[in-house]
Parts: sequence; C-alpha cells; structure tokens
Amino acid sequence: MKPAIQKQREDFVLVEWAKYSNGSLFELYNRRHFTALKWQEFLQSERKKPEAREVYDKYGNLIEVEYYRDDHFVSCHSYEYDDYQHVISDCFFQMDVDLETETKTYYDKNHRTTQINFKRYQFVSKVFFEYDHKDRCSKVTSRQICNPEQLGYMFSYVYDREKLKEEKCYGNHGQIVWTSQFIYDRKNCLTEKNVYDKKGTLFCIIEIHYDGCNCRIDVQKFVHKKYLQEWSSGENAVLAWWLFKNFDPVL
Repeated sequence: MKPAIQKQREDFVLVEWAKYSNGSLFELYNRRHFTALKWQEFLQSERKKPEAREVYDKYGNLIEVEYYRDDHFVSCHSYEYDDYQHVISDCFFQMDVDLETETKTYYDKNHRTTQINFKRYQFVSKVFFEYDHKDRCSKVTSRQICNPEQLGYMFSYVYDREKLKEEKCYGNHGQIVWTSQFIYDRKNCLTEKNVYDKKGTLFCIIEIHYDGCNCRIDVQKFVHKKYLQEWSSGENAVLAWWLFKNFDPVL
C-alpha cells in the first residue's frame, strides 16, 4: 500500500465487521451507536447471541424466524410469498421495545414496483422503484404517507456496462447527501465501496473480501474519525440506515 493511502486509512475507524461462511452471515461485530466503545474490548466481550428457530414452507422458502435468548422469546420475523416466490410481506416484532413493523411489496411481471411500510399497523411511507431499458434499477424514491408531496429520500444509479458504477442519495429537499462509487476486481466481484459526503470528502469505506471460489468471507466497514459522533444525526441518519442495513448495492 502506498504511504499516502496508508496515511489516509489511518484516519478511518472500523465500525462493523461481518463474517460469512458458505455465503451466510455467521458473525457480526459493530460499534453500537458509534460511541467511544473500544473495538478490541467489544470483540473480546462475551455476548450470548440469541438462538434462531427457522420455519420453511414446502417450496423451501423461509416463512418464519423466532429468536430466543436463554429460552425467552426476543423477536420474530415472518414472510409471505406470491405464486412466483417473491416476498410480498415482511413482518418484524421485537418484544422488549414493543416494536412491530411490516413491509408490503408489489411486483409487475419482472420486478418490484412499490413497497408500503407500516409501523404498528399505521402507514409510514411508500417507496417507488424505476428501471432502465435493461431492467436495471435506476431510481428509488420514498415519500411519506402523511405528506405524499414531501420527498423522504431518493437514490439514483449509474451503470458501466453491466456493473453498478455510482449511487447517489438525495435528501428530502432534493439535495445530494452522499455519493457512492464501486470498485471491482478482475473477476467482476465488488471489492470496495467508497462513500463521499455532499462536499466530495471520502468518509466511509466498505471492503469486501472473497475466498478462492469468489464466495464472500467478510465485509469490513470503516468511517472517518470526524464522522463518528455525528453519524446518527441530521441528514446522515438515512445514510446510517442504508449503509448498515442494506449493503448490497443492486436492488
């Protein structure tokens, strides 16, 4: 690594590390709320993970996951599918905070077109998906149910041949919040995602590593030191949600 790049990386802090086995996530470490929690102390601390109990339908689709800790129910995720095996309903319930959410998804012949989000059975937002002439997602727009004219957020996507090259996020006033650029290896595997703020300053790096069979083995997410304290405030809130809940760029 060149000295300039090495010096630049020293300004970033590892905030999340996901490990995969046979293509499935099996370990996840993070800096909760990006506080002053020391990374090594977090890794070394003993945290009992909840036990997952899964239920599948006759087609092999996951329809329910219940999570237990010390044999006590913690949360539940349930799914419904249409005749084409598309997920049309995704429900989540968490006991300790009495949280219940649902996402309903609608499709045309080839891809999803709309999502409606509920929280405690109340409409929250509606998300619209648009596609280019090659059926690639080109725009995602969210609007609040209480004010359909108010933009919640918007994502636009630019492709280079068949690979996603750039992603832009726009805030509720149409302003650019951040821009993501994607880097691939010779095997066309996504290896890095660099995120720049509205001024063009690099502040988040996501690295993806693979084994010899091109299977993902881990994903490491770094944030610039200057952004740790303000990560969950203001216009960065939607960024935190998107980057850390939806890593995969192709929708």
